[in-house]
Amino acid sequence: MLVDYDDVIRELKRRGKKLTPQRLEIIKIIFNLSKEHPSLKTILNTVKKELPTTSVSTIYNTIMELEKIGLIRTFEFDKEIRVELNTKPHINIINSKGEIHDVEDDELVDIIADRLKLKSKKFLINILLQN
Repeated sequence: MLVDYDDVIRELKRRGKKLTPQRLEIIKIIFNLSKEHPSLKTILNTVKKELPTTSVSTIYNTIMELEKIGLIRTFEFDKEIRVELNTKPHINIINSKGEIHDVEDDELVDIIADRLKLKSKKFLINILLQN
């Protein structure tokens, strides 16, 4: 499922979470860079342009909180944690340049889930293409 910025803010307010300037900036950047599946490092470097005192732990804790709530997903690629806004089961195709592209194909996802005997629909399929 894809959410929008306002949905995330509403959900955080509903849960009584503080909407600090850092947290708001992190969420904004996740949405702005969502097609890139940004790494925590990329998010940190981008946040620091606006809020230079933001720490790695602030980024990490915010990302983990958003994932725990179910608003985002994370996955590891190339030894970095990446952020995924699309929480619906889908396929990420990762090309030889490290670019990540979402593929929405419910039928293919179901075939893979059946073949791997996955009972839960809470998974993400990453396919690495190498030339």
